[in-house]
Amino acid sequence: MCGNMSGAKYCFDQEEFSHSDFQPVRFVTQISAHVALEALRDDLKRCFQKVDEELMVLINRDYTDFVKISSDLKGLDEKIAKVRAPLESARATGIELGSATEDHLRSLQTVLSQKRAVQERGYEISCVVRSARLLKKADRMLNREKDHDRRDSETVLLNAAAANIEKAMAIMEDPVCQNSRSKVITKSRSKIKELIQAVIKRLEVVYGTEIAADRMYGASGIVDSQVISSCFQAYRALGKEGMESATQVLRSLLVQPSIEGIITEGQLDGPVRGSCSGLKTLLKHLLEFLNTTYTNVVTPSHTVLGSPSNDLCKEEIAGVFCEGVWATVVEAIETRLKPAFSPGIAKKFQANYVLFHIFFKDVDTMLSNHMASQDAFRSHPATLRLLSMWSLPIYLQLRRKEISSAFSVCLGNIGADKKLLSHLSSTFLECWGQDVLVGKLVPDFFQLSMQMFDKLRDWAMLGLESVSSGDSASQDTADRSYWMGANTTHLINFLVNWTELVTWIETDYLKVAKTNCKTATRIDSLWLLPADDSTLESDIKAVDVLRANILDSAVGALSSRFGDVTLLASDVLSGKISTECESNLNLVKSVVKVYRFQQAKPLPVDPSAHVVRLLNPLRALMSRRDFKSRSAVARKVLSSFGAKFSALVSECVSEVEKSEASLRRLKNAKAVVAGISDLEKIRKQFELDRLALIAEVDAYASEDIQGNAFFK
Repeated sequence: MCGNMSGAKYCFDQEEFSHSDFQPVRFVTQISAHVALEALRDDLKRCFQKVDEELMVLINRDYTDFVKISSDLKGLDEKIAKVRAPLESARATGIELGSATEDHLRSLQTVLSQKRAVQERGYEISCVVRSARLLKKADRMLNREKDHDRRDSETVLLNAAAANIEKAMAIMEDPVCQNSRSKVITKSRSKIKELIQAVIKRLEVVYGTEIAADRMYGASGIVDSQVISSCFQAYRALGKEGMESATQVLRSLLVQPSIEGIITEGQLDGPVRGSCSGLKTLLKHLLEFLNTTYTNVVTPSHTVLGSPSNDLCKEEIAGVFCEGVWATVVEAIETRLKPAFSPGIAKKFQANYVLFHIFFKDVDTMLSNHMASQDAFRSHPATLRLLSMWSLPIYLQLRRKEISSAFSVCLGNIGADKKLLSHLSSTFLECWGQDVLVGKLVPDFFQLSMQMFDKLRDWAMLGLESVSSGDSASQDTADRSYWMGANTTHLINFLVNWTELVTWIETDYLKVAKTNCKTATRIDSLWLLPADDSTLESDIKAVDVLRANILDSAVGALSSRFGDVTLLASDVLSGKISTECESNLNLVKSVVKVYRFQQAKPLPVDPSAHVVRLLNPLRALMSRRDFKSRSAVARKVLSSFGAKFSALVSECVSEVEKSEASLRRLKNAKAVVAGISDLEKIRKQFELDRLALIAEVDAYASEDIQGNAFFK
């Protein structure tokens, strides 16, 4: 049997029947693979019987408990039914009460809404009544009714009326009134507007008469600052509409009529039409007008507008000057002074630019006691628009062309007998002339000066290369004359002049550039920083930083540009002198001719006569005390010349030695020639010549040059 074969009770595991994924077909297939179907059937029957028996035993064992549970549950349904009935009744009662409560709440909300509406209506009526009282007071003040002192001045009445209107407007700003569309509120607002216009019209007469006192009603022309302050107190009370009216009156009655007589093309031209020679006087008169207006009209307004009780924004306070005065002035400048901004003539353009920026600075200084007006002036669209009218790129192109052309002509006219410094200095300073420089263009003029330095460097480098190669035709026709036929003396003069010019550029030139740059940038330095951070003190610091970043870096740049020229010129000069000195080396061979086959000649005791001629070109160089680089050039010359001199001497001695050896072979080897040989005389002469050259070089002891280092 299966159970005997496997050592188990059945041929399968009983636990498999309890698996949730048990499948009979798969079970039979797996077991039948190693157990016969008859054996499987028999084990299944036995297993079923065993399970059935165990189930019956379990039921019989717990039968008493089953019966007891059934007895205990008997009558439970009746008890639950008795409990359910009152609960259902209570639930129905609760639903009924909830519905009734919701009805009561809706009724209560309706009543509360009606109450709020009545309260809001009452509050509206209260606001209207309070507003009406204030407006009635204002109306009676304007009409000078009997309960007001008829002796009160017009400004006192207008201030009092405006104060009541201001209170009425504040009442109407209440959210309840703002959201209301009732007729009484609308009527109250209409009344406020009506009274505002009435006060504004009355203020126009008082304020206009005061600010234009010399133009209206034959007044004396003396402005009463107390009246101006009083008018602005009323204008301020009327809010934005009042301030706009004050600005408009100031513009139409005072500013526009005044500038019509100041800003004209005739005033701009001066004595000569189209010359803009009258611009300085015109701007002077315009500044005087602005100063007078600011003192007499704007300053009294600041007393009122700057008070702690005033909640107007800075823009509205600053608008008294910027909108009422400055914007109108700029409009007149834009339309009537266009020729002053024309870049056609660079010199005139620069002069006008400087005058205008000095004018801007003066206006800014005038406003310095009131920061709101000053900040508004600096960032105002009219100011920025006026500054944008200057065509600085066109002006720069004109100046670049003008200066570059003058510099090219200057380079072409340099003669061999002229000093570079005296010939070029004025042209270099053109970039930084006080009648040329514009502060905003400092970086551009610095770049232009660097381009001029590069052009000078190219002129020198090409010239030196042509001298070195002997091809002067490689130079441009305009620049060829200076370098054609350049000799040693010419090159020495060039180096002396070049050193002087570079020293001047690195010292005096930069001083002039910095000074004029400082002047130019301070003229328009107000516009280098944002308006809200800009002060005169910080502007000066900004200018110093600008100069340091742009100009102080020029020393290193110039040294790099001009140092290459100095090195090349020194090389060309040393090459020229070396060539001239080496051309004299043929004289050295004459020593052999003097003593060869000259038995009668005694042993030499003095240097050769030609020794003094060998270093003549170098002697001319060392005599130039104004040439500071002579020792460096001399070392290069002596290094080349000394090596060739020594090589030539060795060659001559070697040839003589070979010649004497050949003669001895032709004669009897044992024969001895009496006396001193030619070779000894020649060697002695060469040694005397070498010592003479060393002595000559050692004479330049102050130059730290030693002859024995070159003649060995």
